[in-house]
Amino acid sequence: MKQLSKILVIDDEPFVCDMIQSILEDEGYQVRTVNSGKEAIALIDKMPDFHLILSDMNMPDISGLDIIEQLKSKNIDIPIMILTGNNEISVAIKAIQSGASDYLLKDENIHETVVMAVKRVFEKHQLKTDLAQKNNELEQKNKELIESNRLKNDFLGIAAHDMRTPLYGIKGLSDLLLDGTKGQVSDDQKTYLSLISHSVEEMLVLINDLLDISRIESGKLNILTAKASLKTLIENRLQYHQVVANKKNIAIQKDYHTSGVFSFDVNRISQVFDNLMSNAIKYSPFDTTIYVSLKQLESEIAVSVTDEGPGISKKDQTRMFGHFQKLSARPTGGEKSIGLGLAIVKKIIDAHQGRLEVHSDLGEGATFLFALPVQNGLKVSYEKFVTH
Repeated sequence: MKQLSKILVIDDEPFVCDMIQSILEDEGYQVRTVNSGKEAIALIDKMPDFHLILSDMNMPDISGLDIIEQLKSKNIDIPIMILTGNNEISVAIKAIQSGASDYLLKDENIHETVVMAVKRVFEKHQLKTDLAQKNNELEQKNKELIESNRLKNDFLGIAAHDMRTPLYGIKGLSDLLLDGTKGQVSDDQKTYLSLISHSVEEMLVLINDLLDISRIESGKLNILTAKASLKTLIENRLQYHQVVANKKNIAIQKDYHTSGVFSFDVNRISQVFDNLMSNAIKYSPFDTTIYVSLKQLESEIAVSVTDEGPGISKKDQTRMFGHFQKLSARPTGGEKSIGLGLAIVKKIIDAHQGRLEVHSDLGEGATFLFALPVQNGLKVSYEKFVTH
């Protein structure tokens, strides 16, 4: 290999040095020889650009293994092949364990074996170099991807934040016109204003999801815990969801086995519950039931939301917590989804050191369960969580 052509041969027997030099020079390599370990170290200090060293195992001053250790201490990375007249396998093992790239037996076959051994070491060294280069390239690409992702998150955060203000203005003005305080509006005008208000609400949900994803991926998702009742949170949020469910004649059946008083982030867990309930309503057929359960387990408190919808395929279950994932099931009332909600839910539950599960078979509805650890010393009795 032309790029690895400079070889240093170290042996206290001049005949061995001359013989190996002659063999390797016939193959096109540039070869230097020295007859002692000390001389070799001094030469390498001056000329550390050798591509391979062939060193005798045992020499009067410094052994081949000592040379390996000295080069390591100097951070000189040159592959070393150990030459030995001892054909015991233990000698070869000792050389390799010490850091030798290979070893070569000095016997009657050395004329044939030395060229093959040198090529073998060069190939191994080239492979190591190529792998190191690939790793460096991958590390650089990874840094570029991280920076690109950071810039994307910054852009999403700024764009979403700046869009919220005018949208709130549009919604406020359309609602003001709808309630008639600025004068009477016709039925057609009410219809158009309601569409405007509803469209703005959908946009605000999208923008808030984008802001949350931006915060999460930037490591800025703050969890502010305080002692609160999970039952109270669910009851409050269900007042809103029942109104939406009524439009599809969906009943909500509640099953509480605890008040669930412990420390958690009320706003973020409200966001989790809202998302699971919204999805349950969204994918439930008309005239069905959604079951909401709150139970205490041995060291955690769990909430489940079960619907009677079309269910979720096993394939969809493996990717449903990723960003912008569109699943096979379709909303039953024309509702829209951008595929960010469950990704945010997963991050919030992870930030609480909790767990999130989905249990579903096609045609048999779906159960989403999240469980939060009890971290404030609340004693709870163990009760196996049973879903509907």
